[in-house]
Amino acid sequence: LATADNGYYHTQYKTAFSGDGTSIAISNSYNQGVVNVFKLNYNTHTYELEYEITGDGTNYNMGRAISLNYDGTVMAYSYGSHDEDTATTQISRVVIYSKDPITGIWNTIPDATLKGSDFYEYSDFIPVRKFIEGFGATVSLSTDGKTLAVASWKDYAWVAMRVFKKRSGVWLPYYTDIQGTTIPLNSNSLVNEIDMTDNGQMIVWNAADITSIATIPNDAIYT
Repeated sequence: LATADNGYYHTQYKTAFSGDGTSIAISNSYNQGVVNVFKLNYNTHTYELEYEITGDGTNYNMGRAISLNYDGTVMAYSYGSHDEDTATTQISRVVIYSKDPITGIWNTIPDATLKGSDFYEYSDFIPVRKFIEGFGATVSLSTDGKTLAVASWKDYAWVAMRVFKKRSGVWLPYYTDIQGTTIPLNSNSLVNEIDMTDNGQMIVWNAADITSIATIPNDAIYT
């Protein structure tokens, strides 16, 4: 599975499997970026292109991170890598799309667009600016697609993690954590992975020497 549209230099950047193995999301964030979703065709036993979305302009960097829920009906991906919107830059955002439950076709309008500057107030305090620029560095969806964890970092400086939950059809911020680290961060020491349990109750993420686990009480799980 690959895309060669628009002269991309890289075939593949990030990949995500749905939990049931029926869908694969592949992104290439070079330049404007592109996100492709492939669906398993049981008749031909091959994965076929089901959905594609491309960034609207230069340096959109569509698909910096990507995640699918268990049955491949909800997708989250990030794009942008700056702390302000201009003609050539985009504030980092995380977008959530879902399939129409009746037609099974991906909706053309996102369920939500989460903007880094809406959750981390801009200031000259460098770490805060990095949270805005690096919002969506990694993302992880729960099995039901109703909980989303978003980690933020850039230039190997500090790390922030925020959890969003879908309640009554609306995605709302629920939990946030900010971590520094005593070890100088670089491309070798900063793993910054994020993952969660199937029900979205326990979330784990790390930055160099710090690994954090957040547990959300049962009565806080939205239905």
